[in-house]
Amino acid sequence: MGFLDRVYGAWTNTASEELIAMLREFEVDYVFDEEFLYAIPLIENAILDMEYNSAWVLFQETAPLSISQIDWELFEELLVEANLK
Repeated sequence: MGFLDRVYGAWTNTASEELIAMLREFEVDYVFDEEFLYAIPLIENAILDMEYNSAWVLFQETAPLSISQIDWELFEELLVEANLK
């Protein structure tokens, strides 16, 4: 996905679609954290099943200590938004 596609998607995607896109980016950004990489498909399945609380718990339990504050906050914000719809 190109940069412009990603920017356009941020404006047009649903919160759930943005969460899935973030997970794809996390696979690249946190490639050395095996536990988190293992959990990403589980988090994705929870999002697709609209089980946002489960996705949040999995994310909290497996996110690397090195995860940026902005990644953490944006993921949380998108989960809250997706859960409200």
